[in-house]
Amino acid sequence: MKLRSEMPELVGEVAWLNGQVSKADLVGEKPTLIHFWSISCHLCKEAMPEVNNFRDKYKDELNVVAVHIPRSEKDLDLDEIKVIAENHGITQPIFVIVS
Repeated sequence: MKLRSEMPELVGEVAWLNGQVSKADLVGEKPTLIHFWSISCHLCKEAMPEVNNFRDKYKDELNVVAVHIPRSEKDLDLDEIKVIAENHGITQPIFVIVS
């Protein structure tokens, strides 16, 4: 996806955590930050505090959505995704992909 290209619909999820949003909710007045992460990604977890800071600091000026992308079979455990998200303070909507 290129900068300034149209955002695709968010489809193919197995679940939404912390609420659900659509493309229509994310396109418009405010820019959208989409944070791609996985429970097995150490660097993703290191970045989460900064993403959370952006989310909180710019809550009125920025949409933030997390997209969980599995890197292995172990990353498909929805209960574990919920635990890791809670442990790392991910309160924004999380789009959970299964493949």
